[in-house]
Amino acid sequence: MNPLVSVEWLKTQLNQNDLIILDASPQSTMSAEKSKYLDQVIPNAIQFNIKDKFTNRESEYPNTLP
Repeated sequence: MNPLVSVEWLKTQLNQNDLIILDASPQSTMSAEKSKYLDQVIPNAIQFNIKDKFTNRESEYPNTLP
């Protein structure tokens, strides 16, 4: 299965118990303003916090994904 799906597919699958949705939306903009879309989320989505959970801050390239 492709990890990227259409909006239509997601709408029909939202109630599936084995579906995991990661929300990678930034919490703030480059200018450190809070995102104006924080109240627009997919129901039951888990916040994918790249800065605090999925980066190596000691690395020369801390935002590089594995």
